[in-house]
Amino acid sequence: MENVHLFMIVFGLVCFYAPFDLRRSLRKKQDRTGRVTGRVVGHEWRRNSTTYHSNHASTQHAVVAFAVEGRDYQCISDTGATWIINPVGQQLEVHYNPLNPSDAGVPEGEWMKSLEKTMVLGFPLIGVYCLGHVAWTYRDAVSAFLAGLGG
Repeated sequence: MENVHLFMIVFGLVCFYAPFDLRRSLRKKQDRTGRVTGRVVGHEWRRNSTTYHSNHASTQHAVVAFAVEGRDYQCISDTGATWIINPVGQQLEVHYNPLNPSDAGVPEGEWMKSLEKTMVLGFPLIGVYCLGHVAWTYRDAVSAFLAGLGG
């Protein structure tokens, strides 16, 4: 088996896993039904944690302070860039979990929601293509393997 085919198998399996991980993240955000206005109080540099062995630059994320029922909280925006997107003092909407206000976040823009939907739908199709290509390339070996499973 060639290295490119091994890569396609691994990549195809990752493409199947990615939407499940994304859906788990989206489900957590659905619990954040509370809404309040917060204020950017600073920025935090974060290393891109979405890719393994990433060489991407660190990004600045807004630190947002907000209050729920007289108690102060802070959250950090998931959206970041190498430049400051939200300056200190800017007001942002914060979504929080009413049962646990420390579980909060700044909602992404519409473009990010569209990208998430594209990933949920598109990644499995890419995974099917990769695995299907390898299965077709090695169809004789796959057929013999499946016949052996049947008894």
